[in-house]
Amino acid sequence: MLLKEIKAFPSTTDFNSSIFEFSNLYPNLEFSEKFCGCLENRKLMAMSPELYKNTYPEGDEKNGFQKLIEHEIAHRLHIRILHGNEDAMGPIWFYEGFAIIAADQFAELKSNLSKEEMWNIMKNPKRISYIDYSFILRYLLQKKSLQILVDKAGTQGFELWIYDLLFNLKKKL
Repeated sequence: MLLKEIKAFPSTTDFNSSIFEFSNLYPNLEFSEKFCGCLENRKLMAMSPELYKNTYPEGDEKNGFQKLIEHEIAHRLHIRILHGNEDAMGPIWFYEGFAIIAADQFAELKSNLSKEEMWNIMKNPKRISYIDYSFILRYLLQKKSLQILVDKAGTQGFELWIYDLLFNLKKKL
């Protein structure tokens, strides 16, 4: 069973206290100020639709709240695809991009990031822009299938492989 409970919180205080209680399980976990939901231990915790819009206005798109829920479920599905190996999910930009694509978030937005800008975003170990992650993964999906990207994401040398793919340094496999 993937999910047995859903809680939507109407206030930031209620959401944060629930998340802080949850985060005691993961003392090194860092939450961004735009953190709006998670699915852990088959319990989905999310801000209410109104609070989500106020906290993360970038996500205010058609069916935005539904897409937030789908995004959180996609993270769990990603882990299941990897047989429970969360370390194989790859870097932040990739696993967040995976969930964004699965939830069809930001599909209508366009970006004009250069390859160098994409690479700089990918090298950053902190969460930056989910919209940029969306653009980056959609760009890479024009080069390789999602299955190939998922299979490579947690492997040693993934970053170098992506760099080569991004800048077309090696012949296609």
